[in-house]
Amino acid sequence: MMNILKRRHVNKLLNTIAIVIMLVILTFCFGSGKRSTMTLIVDICIAILMATSLNVAAGSLGEIVLGHAGFMCIGAYSTGIFLTVTGTNANLGFYIISLLIGGISAGICGLLVGIPSLRVRGDYLAIVTLGFGEIVRTIFLNLNVCGNLQGEMIHLPDILSPVTSGNMCILIAATTVVLCVCIIYIFMTSRHGRAILAIREDEIAADAVGIPVVRYKVLAFTISAIFAGIGGAMIAQTNGQITANYFNLDRSVNYLVMVVFGGLGSYTGGILSAIFLTWLNFQLIDLNQLRMVLYAVILILIMLFKPTGLFGIKEFSLRGTIINFRVYMKALWQGILDFPKDCKNNFINLLNKIKGSFKEKFSKTKGVIHVEDSIKNEELNKEVMSND
Repeated sequence: MMNILKRRHVNKLLNTIAIVIMLVILTFCFGSGKRSTMTLIVDICIAILMATSLNVAAGSLGEIVLGHAGFMCIGAYSTGIFLTVTGTNANLGFYIISLLIGGISAGICGLLVGIPSLRVRGDYLAIVTLGFGEIVRTIFLNLNVCGNLQGEMIHLPDILSPVTSGNMCILIAATTVVLCVCIIYIFMTSRHGRAILAIREDEIAADAVGIPVVRYKVLAFTISAIFAGIGGAMIAQTNGQITANYFNLDRSVNYLVMVVFGGLGSYTGGILSAIFLTWLNFQLIDLNQLRMVLYAVILILIMLFKPTGLFGIKEFSLRGTIINFRVYMKALWQGILDFPKDCKNNFINLLNKIKGSFKEKFSKTKGVIHVEDSIKNEELNKEVMSND
């Protein structure tokens, strides 16, 4: 048991080190690039956080959630109101405080919504979360505290904007996302996370073995809402303004597509699909509504050819990748060493087949009587003699 625990901690440590190295490389490679590229990377980081947080409820818990943008909206407006009231500038300390405020406010709303709504399942829960997202958007759209009746808040500190922070915006956004994803992954690999996975596999069996089903459902839903609120707080400080119509149904569907595309329950798949689809969305920004048609085509193809998503429920492990690479290289080297022997054996077998075919053809052309032919001739002679 201790060896398993140590191996698990080693895997987490190696994965974290690999992510940090990739983060440093990403910052140095793109930190001095175009503003559009830097903004795209920040958007990718936010999409990763949103897809990972939604994967807790939709993938690990197995419930369909269509109102994830509603929690994002709550986190964004909570952050905007806090920054507007305090009148702070873009600095790292208030950035962290704003993330906490956005996450806590969204988590409280997730708790209040999850307690009554998670007693239903399937399509009913999807309808409840869909209604919640639209109600939240409509409320902020008509609040005077936001500045006007269009639900807009402007002139917010934009610490994640390349204009304000330069190349530091990538480092700040990526560090935030890495910490949040690591927290989610550590929680989902704990005994609480395994209890949530057990509920997804068989709710009746989980209840029978003593797992408090409703409690863990609400816990997963609340954790998903907390990190969605943090993503909303990041959005507020990326654009420097908030618009309620940004958090519409299309936004929730986009994040759900990312989760399904990567694989329900696979955080590695969700991260890679968030990167790919955000980049694709950036490239097709001039096509407007055609992007949603493309998303629909992608979903149809995934459901037809890969119903479990690209990764299914598999996760990336640096230690496992290293071990598999060593095994593959060893097998490749052994194959290289055995290649001359295999060629020699195959060449000898080919010569034997050719030799055997020539012998068979020669025996037939020269009139050599085979054993079967001699038996048939002997039977024919006996029959002729009996007739005489």
